[in-house]
Amino acid sequence: MTRSLNAHQRTCRITRKVVSRASVTFSLLGLSVVLSGCLERIENLEVQPNGGLAAQLEYHASDPEEIDTGDAMPKMTEGWIGERSEKVNEDGNIEVTLTAANAFPPKYHLPENYADKSDSQATCYLQFPTKVKVEKRGKAIYYHFARTYGSRDFAKIDFYNQTLVTDPLQQLGSLDPKDWTPENRVMVVKALAQFETAKDLLFAREAFKSVTPEGRQDGWLAAWKAGNDFANSQDYAALSAMLEPVAQKNDADDRDDSMGKEIKAQAEKFESALLDVVRTALRDTARYDGGQLSAFDAEYALRKLAWEVTQDLNDEKFRITVKMPGVIVGSNADSTTSDTATWEFDGSMLHDREIELLVTSVLTK
Repeated sequence: MTRSLNAHQRTCRITRKVVSRASVTFSLLGLSVVLSGCLERIENLEVQPNGGLAAQLEYHASDPEEIDTGDAMPKMTEGWIGERSEKVNEDGNIEVTLTAANAFPPKYHLPENYADKSDSQATCYLQFPTKVKVEKRGKAIYYHFARTYGSRDFAKIDFYNQTLVTDPLQQLGSLDPKDWTPENRVMVVKALAQFETAKDLLFAREAFKSVTPEGRQDGWLAAWKAGNDFANSQDYAALSAMLEPVAQKNDADDRDDSMGKEIKAQAEKFESALLDVVRTALRDTARYDGGQLSAFDAEYALRKLAWEVTQDLNDEKFRITVKMPGVIVGSNADSTTSDTATWEFDGSMLHDREIELLVTSVLTK
């Protein structure tokens, strides 16, 4: 596993470098390609003969942010025991490890995510409802383990990304940002602003429907128009010019870091201004009061966080093993031994589809 982990970390570092150097193309004005998402999740679960479940979790990352941001990680509460450690490898890179263990009694409602029970944002994180069922059939005892990783439903945003950003910018190829012409920069900034607008208005629409299910349609359409008018009124030549001094830096790493900071700053300003315009339209046309605007902001934030977590999961690696009592008689696992089933998949597989883990074993007395 160490050899596999080291290879995975090297791949993550290379990926971050490549993506970072093309970061203008992929993340300007809010297109969030999460560069800190390289996380390896190893979960060893064991179904007990009495129907309980023991869990041993081990997460490996090459950057502390991979543990601290994005999806909820197990915390040392509610029965979890473990530790977090960091060390510097011989190559000078950091390796972060989080371990956690817990044991759940029979018929216990197993965790559906690793957020604290009091976390109001728990639904935004990866959901994986898990069940253990024990069934007696004559002299045999059947054990059924089932876990479903819920789909992350953002196909529409992926469509926006493809049609508004990826396809229009194909002509730039792998051209280094420092070699872009002023026209190239304007094209990139405008394309990505269009994507940001479409994405933010999608979140806003869902928030509007949640806060006011019977809200005035013309009220929402006024907000939608205001947001698009705002995007169309931007001086993209001026916005793109702000990137030129950063793009011309000689040191590649310094250029990448500075570019990322400038992109993030501009993205935050753009989104904040866009939302102010939308909120004003909701107040003036949809007749939103202060309470409704606050509820709208909260709902918008939940949808944004759910998408950010989904982006963070994209290049994470999952390895789930389940040891069963007796002998396995059926499973949809990638590999099995007589009593252990193993699944391996990438977080990108969770886009708009669920992943079901099923295994059944028999213990004969």
